[in-house]
Amino acid sequence: MSQITQQSKPNDVTTTLPEFGKAELCAALDEVMLGSLRPTMGVLIALLLILIYGYARQPQAIAVPTIVVAAAALAVVFVSGILLYLRKIPARYANPLGAMIALLVLLQRLVFIALLRDPAPTANMILTFVGAGFLILSTPWLAGVIGSALATWIWIALRSPAAPGWGENGFLLVSATALTVIIHLARLDSLRRQELLRFQNESRNRELEQRTVELETFYQAERSRRLLTETLYEVSHALSQTLNLQEVLDLILGNLARIVPFDRGSVMLKHDQVLEIVAAWGFPPASNPLQIRVPIKEEDVFQQICDSKRPLIVPEVFERSDWQQVENLPQARAWAGVPLINAENTVIGMLSLTRETPRAYTDDEAVLALAFAGQAAIALQNARLYSELEEAYAQLERLDQAKSDFITVAAHELRTPLTVIRGYSQMLVKAPEIKRVPEYTEIVNGIFEGALRLNDLVNSMIDIAKIDSQILQLYLSPVSLVDLLRELLRGLRGVFQERNLTLCVSDAWRLPLIEGDMDSLKKVFYHLLVNAIKYTPDGGTITVTGSVLPAGTHGIPSDSVEIVIQDTGIGIDPRFHDLIFTKFYQTGEVALHSSGTTKFRGGGPGLGLAIVKGIVDAHGGKVWVESQGYDEATCPGSSFHVVLPLTQPKQNS
Repeated sequence: MSQITQQSKPNDVTTTLPEFGKAELCAALDEVMLGSLRPTMGVLIALLLILIYGYARQPQAIAVPTIVVAAAALAVVFVSGILLYLRKIPARYANPLGAMIALLVLLQRLVFIALLRDPAPTANMILTFVGAGFLILSTPWLAGVIGSALATWIWIALRSPAAPGWGENGFLLVSATALTVIIHLARLDSLRRQELLRFQNESRNRELEQRTVELETFYQAERSRRLLTETLYEVSHALSQTLNLQEVLDLILGNLARIVPFDRGSVMLKHDQVLEIVAAWGFPPASNPLQIRVPIKEEDVFQQICDSKRPLIVPEVFERSDWQQVENLPQARAWAGVPLINAENTVIGMLSLTRETPRAYTDDEAVLALAFAGQAAIALQNARLYSELEEAYAQLERLDQAKSDFITVAAHELRTPLTVIRGYSQMLVKAPEIKRVPEYTEIVNGIFEGALRLNDLVNSMIDIAKIDSQILQLYLSPVSLVDLLRELLRGLRGVFQERNLTLCVSDAWRLPLIEGDMDSLKKVFYHLLVNAIKYTPDGGTITVTGSVLPAGTHGIPSDSVEIVIQDTGIGIDPRFHDLIFTKFYQTGEVALHSSGTTKFRGGGPGLGLAIVKGIVDAHGGKVWVESQGYDEATCPGSSFHVVLPLTQPKQNS
């Protein structure tokens, strides 16, 4: 039919006809012929009645045959008219019926002519010829009628006495035949064109309807796609905004009901051999859906979903002998189950969608439901991961608390015996008996130095315990960082000489006083200097610089000072720049560390930088490290920055 719109000459019957088919056109013309016969019958009945009345006034020898023929024609026309009115005659018999009626009308004229042997009634035949040419739409049937009547007239004329009227009426009859043919062909061509135009119009209307349906389908699909996109975005947004599993699953079911209509739906999870409902939508309030348990049986709907990992559509649940109807719920009719598949590609449950009317789900609806099932599976996975993460965090908090408690207890428990060891070892060092024996002096000095180092370790443990418990107290006073650094560097002078390290101090001796805790700040810079010494190879350089920073720098509201301790050591991997300030963190492999506080890569408990950060934070300052990376061959070095405010905020009394 699409070729219709491509015709360059839509009125060309010969080129258009094959596209529709002659059978269709003939059937249409038969319908037109049948419609034309109905009004024609009434006119013919009236005309035949008039003829019968006129024949009755003729002589007996002439009247009887013509009356008989006219009466027969009247009977045929009358019966045909009734059948046409009752629609009992098929359209394919319209042309034969019209031809038979025309022959009967012509026959009574021919009988009348034959009996009178007078050509005068031929004029009535001319009118019948023209009427038949207009009425009959089948050229073969019209040719049969006209040919039979014309041949009979000629036969009568040849057997009748010669008279001048025969030739004139014969010419009129031949002319009428030509006019009949012209009228017939013209009307037939007009009707053909009319029917072809009707066919084209119907074809275009059908094409328009089809395109309208396609457009409606497209727009419906577009609306569904847009609605699906919006709802999935809403669900995805909810997944990113909340960890409330029940809220997300209810949102998924509610939005799915807008896309795929259902009477009740649920999210069911597999636990052992039972399906449990964890979210429900559309259930009767008294049914307590979250308490429903459905046992899993062999070859049931859930088992099929597990095996195929694809949606399952049940158009009519009565057709399944294994269907399990839950009590106190309306009878299900149509059902669809969509698998919930986790990240391990395992079916953990299903999305159950029930309709209480026998309206089966379509494949497209199952595909849409599958998208929401994926969101539900993600929500369940997130909930499981969040639960595991919460449990892991709780365990880490317990472990961290246990570690802090151990540090506190161990530090306090070690302090008393350590004080005793320090006191007695110090007495032994001064004892004359020990001094007289060099071997004893060396042993006692070793004990005393070990006690001092152990004392430092215990003090560090106590400091970190106070920091963790947030009970670190600061005793504020004016502090000269210049004097503090000078004192620390003087105490470490022997280490610098022993390790052949170069110390560079730049602008550090022109810093203003700050408000802080002298003892705590001394620990900060002691640990930073020892850390720089420990991770700088022999022969390296350590540089200390200081500067004054205006208010607002690095987020500190007041004016501040910055101390930078830079070394040419092995550096720190950027991934660990934050981790090094946590307690017990060690860079590199602990087993490869040497012993000694200031030896290259010397060992330690990993508390120094944690104490530094705790004390600096308590002063309202900031500490961080800058390093290009870790490399023992090229030694990229590290820079530790400490920023401390000049004044501390006033405490409300």
